[in-house]
Order: sequence, then C-alpha cells, then structure tokens
Amino acid sequence: MALTQATTGFPLAIDSKFNNCVLIDKPTGITTFDIIRKLRKIIGGDIKIGHGGTLDPFASGLVIILTGQYTKLQSYIQHFQKRYKGKIELGYETDTLDIEGKIIKTTKGEIPDRIEKDKIESYILSLKEQTVPKFSAVKVNGVPMYKMARKNIPVEPRKKTIEIYSFSITGYEKPFISFDITVSGGTYIRSIARAVGELISVPATLIELRRTSIVNVSIDKAVILDELREKGDIEKNAVNIEEILQMPTYSVDKDSLVKIKNGRDITYSGNGNESDKLLLKCNDVVIAVGKITDKNTLHPEKVLI
Repeated sequence: MALTQATTGFPLAIDSKFNNCVLIDKPTGITTFDIIRKLRKIIGGDIKIGHGGTLDPFASGLVIILTGQYTKLQSYIQHFQKRYKGKIELGYETDTLDIEGKIIKTTKGEIPDRIEKDKIESYILSLKEQTVPKFSAVKVNGVPMYKMARKNIPVEPRKKTIEIYSFSITGYEKPFISFDITVSGGTYIRSIARAVGELISVPATLIELRRTSIVNVSIDKAVILDELREKGDIEKNAVNIEEILQMPTYSVDKDSLVKIKNGRDITYSGNGNESDKLLLKCNDVVIAVGKITDKNTLHPEKVLI
C-alpha cells in the first residue's frame, strides 16, 4: 500500500516502489545473489532488492528478501538470531571448512565409535568468539578475505564476538554428527564444525546446513523460489514486515510524518524506554524506524518515505 494525497489529505508521503518482504526456501546449489538476480528479472531493474542474511551455496533454508524501500531495513534483520540444522563429517577438514572446499587435513587416528555428547554441547555453548574463516566475505583493506585466500595471500586471523543460544547433538552415526543450533547473526556454523573437531581431536567439516528460522519466523512460512514467476506472485506471498522486525509500533499524525520525512525528531508520548526502537506508522503504513532518544523525543533512524 502507498500513502497518497487521498489517504493522508496532503501530498504524496511514500511512493509505491514495490515494498515487500518475502520468505524464500533457498535450495542447495545456488547463492543468495542468484535468488536476487532471478527476482530482479521478474520485478525490473529499477526496484531495489536486498536480503536479511546470506546462505552459502551448499546450504538451504530460510532467506528473507526485501524489495523497494524495505531494503533500508536490512541491517536490523541481518543481526537477528538464527536457527540451523546441520551435519558434520569427522575425519577431514577442508580449506573452506565445508564440503565445497579442498581437503587440507585428514585424521591421523581412528574416528571414535562414540562421542561425549554432553561435553561437546557444553563446550560449544561456552563459546563467546570465533575466528572468521579465511574463505569469507569479511573485507580486509576493502578486499574480501575469500579473494585473498584464493591467491594465497596471508591475512591476520580475525576474531568476532558470537552468542550460542542453544546447541544440541541430535544424532551420531560414525562419522556423522547431526546437530541443531541457534546463534547470533553473523555466526559461522562452519567454524562451529571446526570447533567440534578440535575438541575431540579429529578434523571435522560441515557437510549439510539448513536454516530453519530467523527469530520467530519459521521456514514453514517460506515459498519455493520456482513458485515466483511474476510480480503478482511476489506480492501474493509477501509477509507483513512487522512480523519480521517484531518492534513495538507507534502511530504518528500527518504533522509528525512531515518532520520524519525531513529527518527531524518528533515528540513522543508513549511508554517506551530510552534507546528503544519503534516501528513508526501513519495510516497503518510503515514509514520509518524510530529510536527513543529521551523521555519525550523520537528520532527517525531509518526513513522509508
């Protein structure tokens, strides 16, 4: 829906740039950007398309696609906690830490017939940081690390803070460990596989991965990519952005809307706390994300109009 002079009583407030949020069940074998390329052919190159977090080609599962003005909301979604189901193979490690890489290490001993499930779970849950894989999109001096790795250019290892909310081993059939994990956004599950191997002194590689949810949004609500053939299919399968962002909403009048459009603070009369983020709406249309800066003031942090 677009706010227009007919609905607001004053000039156009938010254009109709095909603002949608679509949940895609990504198949294995393609990249997140392959999805974007396909959708761009459907909706046209003049409309922006973004995502709420990529998945590696060998992985499958939930990808959040944003179009139009909603692409401005990417940064909020990319940091949400995410849940995965996966499988680790013991006995070897690859340069990418997943099944797509080249084997660089194999076990010098026997693969155990049994593993200490509780010990592994406790260890993984205790992790607060991890080393970023050298085959990653993290940039060093403006160059993605994976490009440097392909040229064998040495890079100082990068550490990042992570949060493991839950981790359980759901099965072990030598040499495969199946698991279920919920982590902070940006956590490398490939590095979790390596950590498991290091703990039990057997090299390990991630061979299967499926993202099953992002915050409380489940893969069950996602659509198969091949089902999207025209713009109408995207609109029909779009979900409410409020369901994804899960922020409290705050309605504003037309005077406040004009201020928000110009990036100006507005008076706040709600019950939120300082630094809280709110989804700002006018005539039931999302127009911005606002941040409470003090007891009576809202600052428009991301403006969609």
